[in-house]
Amino acid sequence: MFKSMFRSIAALLLAGGFASVPAAANASSIESEIELLRSDIKAEKVDLVKDLLKLDGAKADAFWPVYRKYQAELDVLGDKRLALIKDYAAHMDSLTDSKAKSLVNQALDLQSKRNDLLKKSYKSFEKVLGATDAAKLVQLEHLIMALVDVQVGANMPLVEKTAASK
Repeated sequence: MFKSMFRSIAALLLAGGFASVPAAANASSIESEIELLRSDIKAEKVDLVKDLLKLDGAKADAFWPVYRKYQAELDVLGDKRLALIKDYAAHMDSLTDSKAKSLVNQALDLQSKRNDLLKKSYKSFEKVLGATDAAKLVQLEHLIMALVDVQVGANMPLVEKTAASK
């Protein structure tokens, strides 16, 4: 069951999750598609976590608020990442060395914050779940993050030297 749900997330991402949108699409439809995708991924994640941990009773009651807090903080970082991607897209054709450096530093900072959040949240997960189940949850979060990262990276054009950066 866990493997089939994990494959569902992978399929969702690969089927167009962060795929290139036709140039004719307007910004509001792109925003809507992104929000729909994010919602679908979050729902699939919850199903994966439920299947992985099989929690019930008091343990479930203690865990889900902790997980929702983690997910809310992760969503804030996701919003920042999306804004950064949009910033890159807006400047891609006129990218200066200064802007490229700024974008890379922001991206690396977000990556660090995401890892810091997972590290911080692990401590809370461990208190509620125990070390083994908390470790499984961290593994799952890393796998999902890796899938998203690969899909985003595969659909993002590489930085090119522009007249502004020469």
